Amino acid sequence: MGTHTLLALAALLAPEGSLEPSVLPMLPSLDNLSLETSADSKLAPEMAMASPEMSYPESQHQPQFIMAEVSGLENPAQTGLFGQYVTLYQALLMTLALSPLATLATFAVIRHRILQQLVADVRQRLTQLGDLEGQLDASSQKANCLLEDLERQIIEAHQQARSQVDGLTQEIEVQMDQLHQVERIRNECLHQLQVAVLEAYDAKDSKLKEINKISPRAILQSMKPELRQKIDRVSQRLAAIQAIQEANRTLPVAAPQAVANPEPPRNTPALTASTASTTQTSQPPREAPSQPQIPLSLPDGASVQERLVYYEALVNRQPDHRQGWLEYAEALLKTQQWTDAIAAYEQAITLNPRDADVWLRHGTLLYRTGRYANAVASFDNAIEHQDSQESGGRDRLVEAWFGRANTLGRLQRYAEAIDSYDRTLELNPDKYEAWYNRGNTLTKLQRLDEALKNYDRALEIQPKSAEIWHNRGAILNRMQHFNEAIASYRQAVKLQPNKFEAWYNLGNVLSNLKRYQDAISAYEKASKINPDRYEVWYNKAAILVKLDEYDEAIASYQKVTQLKRDHLESWYNQGILLEKIERYHEALDCFDAAIELQPQSYEAWYASGTTLQKLERHEEALNAYERAIKLKPEQSEAWYNRGQLLSLLNQHQEAVASLGKAFQIQNSMLQATAM
Repeated sequence: MGTHTLLALAALLAPEGSLEPSVLPMLPSLDNLSLETSADSKLAPEMAMASPEMSYPESQHQPQFIMAEVSGLENPAQTGLFGQYVTLYQALLMTLALSPLATLATFAVIRHRILQQLVADVRQRLTQLGDLEGQLDASSQKANCLLEDLERQIIEAHQQARSQVDGLTQEIEVQMDQLHQVERIRNECLHQLQVAVLEAYDAKDSKLKEINKISPRAILQSMKPELRQKIDRVSQRLAAIQAIQEANRTLPVAAPQAVANPEPPRNTPALTASTASTTQTSQPPREAPSQPQIPLSLPDGASVQERLVYYEALVNRQPDHRQGWLEYAEALLKTQQWTDAIAAYEQAITLNPRDADVWLRHGTLLYRTGRYANAVASFDNAIEHQDSQESGGRDRLVEAWFGRANTLGRLQRYAEAIDSYDRTLELNPDKYEAWYNRGNTLTKLQRLDEALKNYDRALEIQPKSAEIWHNRGAILNRMQHFNEAIASYRQAVKLQPNKFEAWYNLGNVLSNLKRYQDAISAYEKASKINPDRYEVWYNKAAILVKLDEYDEAIASYQKVTQLKRDHLESWYNQGILLEKIERYHEALDCFDAAIELQPQSYEAWYASGTTLQKLERHEEALNAYERAIKLKPEQSEAWYNRGQLLSLLNQHQEAVASLGKAFQIQNSMLQATAM
C-alpha cells in the first residue's frame, strides 16, 4: 500500500515537461533478456505502458501512463513538492525495487509479448516462404510442360521430315522404274518393228511370188460372191449394149409418135431445185425435133439393167427425147442411182417446164435426198402448173401440198408447214398422213393439246397405224397422262409387236410410275427386237439399281460399254456398283476408263480416290482427291476425305487445314440454305 501511495504522489507531483521522450533511458531489464528477437524499438513504449497494468492487476483504479499524454510536454523541468525532479521511469524503478514480485510479473509479461511477436513474424515469413515455394513449383511444372511440348514437336517434325523424304525417295524410285520400263518397252517396240518390217518384206516377196503363179480363173473363183455378181452384171450390161447396137442397125426409122405420159407413182422420189429456179423461167416447150427418133420398144421381159442400158443409149443419141429421159430416170430410181435420176428429171423439165407431174417427182426425189430448199421450189412449180380439173390433177395437188409441208417441216419452218398441211386437208380431209404429220409439227411448236387432237383425227381414219398410236403415247407422256400413254403404247405394240420404239418408251413410262418389274419386261422386249441399242440397256440398269439387283445392273452397264465405248455415265455407274459390292479393282478400272473419256470429271476423280483409299493405295488416293479439288474446290467431300487420309498418314497439320476447309464449305452451304 505504501508503494502505491508513493507512485501516486510521484505522478501527481511530477512537473510538466519532465517526461521528455528524448531523455528517457532504456529499461535496464531488457538488457538482461537472453532471447534473441528482431523486434524494433517501437516495442519499448508498449512494454513501458504495459508494466504498470501488470504490476498490480488486482487494482482497478491505478493511473494509466500513456505516451500520448506526455509526448506533447514542452517544459523540461519544474520545481515540485519534493524539491527535485521525479520521472516516470524513476517511479517505475522505485516500484520494481520495492516489489520483486511485480518485477518478475512484468518481465514475464514482456517475455510473453516478445515471444508472441516473434512467433507471428516467423509464421509470416514461413507463409511467404511457402508461397514462394509454390510459385517455384508451378514455374518448374510449366517449364517441364514447355520442354515436353517442344521435344514432342521436334520429334513430330523429325518424323514428318523423314516421312516426306521417304515418300519423295519412293516416288523418285517409282518414277525411275517407270522410266526404265518405258525405255525397255521402247527398245522392245523398236525391235519388234524391225522384226515386223523384215517379216513384211519377206511376206511381200512370198506373196508376189504366189500372185505370179495365180491365173485369172483362180482370181475370179477366190473373189467374194458379191464382187462376182457385180462383175457378172457389168458383163451382162456390156452384152446388152452390144445386142442393142446390133438391133439398132436393123431397126427401121419411124416418124415421131406421141407417147402418153404415164401416171405418176404414188410415192416416187423427187429431184434438185437448182434447175427448179432456172427452168421455172425458161422458154416455152420446144417444138418436136425434126430428126427421126428411135421407136420406144424393148423386148418383152427386159430386165431393169437392160432398160437402163437401152434408155441411156437412147438419150445419148437423141438428147431431146423427153419421154426417153423420163424412162431413163425411172430406171435409175429402181437401181437407186438418185443423183443420176435427178439429173434425168431435170433434162425432162428443161424440155417441158410446165409438166406438173415431173415437177412433183423431181421435188419428191429432192426431199428424199435431203435437198430440202430445192425440193420446196419444185413443189411450188408443181402446184403452180397443176390444173385441178384435169384427170388426176386434184390428187397431184394433194401430193404437192403434202410434200411441200413435209419439206418445210424439215427446214423447221413450222408455221408455213402447218399452212401447207391445211391446204392438203382442204383438198382431201381423209388423208390421215396429213393429220399425223400436222400433229408432229404442232408437237415441235409445243402445242400439245392440238397435236393430240390431230392424232385422234388420224386414228379415226386409220385406227391400225402403230406409228400414230406410238406418237400419241409420246404426247400423253409429255403431258404426264401416264396411264393413257401406257394404253397408247400397248396398242402400238399390239398392232406392231416388233416396234422397238414403242416397247422402249413403254418401259420409260412404266419406270416413271415406279412399276419397275413391268418396265424391265418392256425393256427386255425392246432389247430382243434390237439388242444393239445401248439406251435400252442403260435404262434397264438404272431400274435394276433401284431394285438393289447390283449384279444384273452391272451386266447391263457392261453391255452399254460394249455397244458404246465412250458412254461416260455407264463406266462411272458401273464403278460405283462394283465399289458397293467391294470389287474394288474392277471399280477402279471403270473409274479409270471414265477419267480417260473425260479428264475433267470431278465425280470420276473423287470416286477413284475413295476406291484407292479402300485399297490402301494412299498416295494415289491423295493425288486423286487433289485432282478432284482442283476441278471443283467448292465441293466439301473431297476436302473431307483428303483430311482423313492425311491424318492416317500422320500429316496432321495439313489434315487439320483440309478438314477445316470442308467444314467451312459445309457451313457456308448451310447458311445459304437457311437464307
